[in-house]
Amino acid sequence: MMGENIFHCGPPGAGLATKQINNYLSSVCTVGVCEAMNMGVKYGLDPRKLADVINVSSGRCYNSLDQNPVKGVTPGSASEKDFVGGFSVELCKGVLDMAVALGEQVGARSILSDRVLAIYDKALRDERTRGRDSRSIYRFFAEDDHVALEAFGRSRWDETSGYIYDIERGKNNRDLE
Repeated sequence: MMGENIFHCGPPGAGLATKQINNYLSSVCTVGVCEAMNMGVKYGLDPRKLADVINVSSGRCYNSLDQNPVKGVTPGSASEKDFVGGFSVELCKGVLDMAVALGEQVGARSILSDRVLAIYDKALRDERTRGRDSRSIYRFFAEDDHVALEAFGRSRWDETSGYIYDIERGKNNRDLE
C-alpha cells in the first residue's frame, strides 16, 4: 500500500476523479506559493520567517509547508535538491490535462486552468524545469523571467459578464473560445 489513508469515494471512477481534482488543486497551490514566496523575497522578507507565518495561517498548504520552492526553507524538499527527482513537471502536466478534461466533461467552470496549464507547458520546454520537480516553476518567478511570465498574459475577472478579461488582447475568455 502506498498511502496510509483509504477513502471510499463512490462508484467506479470516483476515486480517479478525486485524485485528479486533488492534483489540480495542488498545482494551483504550487503556483500561488511560488508567487507569494517570490513576492516576499522581492520585498526583502526572510523566506523562512514568511513560510513560518504562512504555515500557521490561512495560506498553509502542502507546497508551503512540506515542499516550499525556496531553497533553505523546508529541509528535504525538492528545492534542497535543485528540484532533481520528485513529482516531475511532465507528470504534473499530464495529471493537469486529465483534471481539466474532467472539468470540461462535467461542465465545471475554471478560471485558473488556462494559466496553470500555460505555466506547465512552458516548464516542459524550459531547460531550467524540464525533467525536474514540478515546484521548479519557482524559477520563472524568482529569476525575473519576464518573457516566461508575460506569455501567460494579464487578466482580471469581469463581474458583469462573468468571464476573464484579457487586458492585452482586449477580449474575454468567451470571445477567445
